[in-house]
Amino acid sequence: MGCCSSTPTAPDVILPDPSESESCTFSLLKSGMFGGDYVAYKDEGTDDETKKWQFVNKTGSIWGGDAVIDIENFVRGGNPDKPKQGEVRTQSTHKSTKHAQEHNARTIARA
Repeated sequence: MGCCSSTPTAPDVILPDPSESESCTFSLLKSGMFGGDYVAYKDEGTDDETKKWQFVNKTGSIWGGDAVIDIENFVRGGNPDKPKQGEVRTQSTHKSTKHAQEHNARTIARA
């Protein structure tokens, strides 16, 4: 993974997705230098590549418009339009409102 790349490489052994009733412990490590993406590692710590588990992939901007956050596993190849995308396990869509955009503009102006 380069300094600006946000799509992490898949681990050699892909860990299974958590079950609906499974209690999970994980640690997050920022993916790339500039994006808002993260890699989730199963259990505590982010230094063991064999624990690389899920990818938190954010597109868009939460502060200035609409954003989508996908939680992906590392099983790739299911979407021919996005060959590096894993299976999306859950998705969160954030719609920016006019009030939120005005608040962000005032906050930036004060900085």
